[in-house]
Amino acid sequence: MFCDKCGKELAPGSIFCPNCGAKQLEEEPSAEMSASSSVSPVREAPSSQPSNQQSAERTTSPKHVTDESVYRKIICNNADYYLSQFQNILYGEKNKMNWASFFLSLYHAAYRGVWREWLRAVMWSLLIAIGSGLIASATIGYYPGVAIFFVVIAICGGIWWIIANILFAKNFNRVYLEHVEKKIAQQDFTPDPSGGRVIASIFAYAAGYTMVGIIIGALSVGSLMAGADDSTYDDTDINDSSAYDEAAEDHDNTDATAPDTSGSITGTDVYDYLGYWTVDRYNSYLDGYVGFNLESNNDILCFSAQAVWNQGDRVTTIDTVSLDMNYDGTQAGGYYQDDRGNDGNIVLDFENGELYLTVTCRSGGDWAMTMEHEHCTLDPNGVQEEYADPDLPSYSESGYDYYSDGQTVSRGINDVSSDYIGSNHLWPTDTLTITNSDLSVLTRTEVAEIRNEIFARHGYVFSSSQWSDYFNTADWYYPDSSFSNDMLSSSEKQNVDTITAYEKAQGWNQ
Repeated sequence: MFCDKCGKELAPGSIFCPNCGAKQLEEEPSAEMSASSSVSPVREAPSSQPSNQQSAERTTSPKHVTDESVYRKIICNNADYYLSQFQNILYGEKNKMNWASFFLSLYHAAYRGVWREWLRAVMWSLLIAIGSGLIASATIGYYPGVAIFFVVIAICGGIWWIIANILFAKNFNRVYLEHVEKKIAQQDFTPDPSGGRVIASIFAYAAGYTMVGIIIGALSVGSLMAGADDSTYDDTDINDSSAYDEAAEDHDNTDATAPDTSGSITGTDVYDYLGYWTVDRYNSYLDGYVGFNLESNNDILCFSAQAVWNQGDRVTTIDTVSLDMNYDGTQAGGYYQDDRGNDGNIVLDFENGELYLTVTCRSGGDWAMTMEHEHCTLDPNGVQEEYADPDLPSYSESGYDYYSDGQTVSRGINDVSSDYIGSNHLWPTDTLTITNSDLSVLTRTEVAEIRNEIFARHGYVFSSSQWSDYFNTADWYYPDSSFSNDMLSSSEKQNVDTITAYEKAQGWNQ
């Protein structure tokens, strides 16, 4: 038989012309043909001795559709297009791109009932992209190099996913033909198109995308918070570490005693912070004394506070309020109202054993406890005193900033850039042996100042600008490029060992 439109010779029983795609007029089937008709395409059985006509046809006899109505019932929409494509495929011709599949991907596959085939085609690329993204998110704070590697793998997985979708669209008509023939073989003639499957695929895609996004976001934030360095208190000159190591090696190897942590907080459990605290005011804009109590009530962190102004002239009180902890125990917050009509928010930050208080007044009366990230000190005795607010001199009259009348004293220094030395020294480390009890009354910054002063006495040249600028405020500091650890006395070396061991125990120098 020949095409009614272009005249190309066709295989017997062809419905569409593989050359021009024109539909052919149906011939009246013979009684023998009607009796042997099947609902699925069949391959003509070649004779053992092919005739000249068969030789003129294709080498492999093509399949052909023998019951068009069954195919149309299953395909429904665009049946003419798919039947012509099926005929081309059965003749062994090259697949054509299915543009609906190219642009709609999963949604088109769901509409035609071949979403399982689509999932198999893109599954590995999808798993690699998502898995690598999760690993990168979980390691970004701890191992940035590893995270970058897996980000690259995730990008490659995403590119693979795009290619897999393109290849699936290119091969869609063949996949769909196999799907339709399978249904016919199973005597399942239900129509394929389904809007319900499309809606379900949209919801499934949105849910999967949202869930993966939330997991990646949570892992990224947790990893970054856990792996972040506390750069605000980077009070150790990194380039001085070799000097400390050499000083320790030149020492007589006497083991440093364990630090006395009484009155200090070193635990990571927030409930190690329970007790009475005072706000350090010496480097603060506060003009009054503020003390507060932290206690636990049925595993709920409770806060109460009192502020004293003008040496007792005014008092502001916050009765007990409960604070909510964040998920990793680094911050607690809550709402407060005081006895003077003020209300607002309280935030406690727990940072490497240190405690910081923020009180934000939103509305109210007067004498509000407003402060921003103020450093606080634990009062081991729990004594609530109404302190005056003395104007401390930049150094004591004893000749040492942190030593007076045989006792180590703190000036509440938390920022080395705001301190000044002058003609004084900080602590008599050249003649006395410092102890953990001495160090426990000092702030983290003050301990670092005393440690670095041991080297500054001998002209050590500091590489960090903060320490260089700080010791340049001392009248006695003369930088000497010929410094060596041999210049340190045995007392000074022992003090270096004690201080560095104390800082390590506090988690300040890790």
